[in-house]
Amino acid sequence: MAPYEYFEQVNPDPEIYNKLYALYGHPDYCHSLICANAEVPWIPGYDLGELHTVISYDQYKRLRDGDRFWYEN
Repeated sequence: MAPYEYFEQVNPDPEIYNKLYALYGHPDYCHSLICANAEVPWIPGYDLGELHTVISYDQYKRLRDGDRFWYEN
């Protein structure tokens, strides 16, 4: 993922990105979970934003690949 440059990239709702800007000033200073919870859903029909989706995918992939007893069929 590329880092966010503006809070408008996190959430295009002016009320949300103005509050984030007032609190943090720049996305670099915002805690990752705060920005992840403010994100709009990345995939239509799901509730997770891009950061939560990437983290979940990476974690489940590591669990699967690191478990020598993983069985799928």
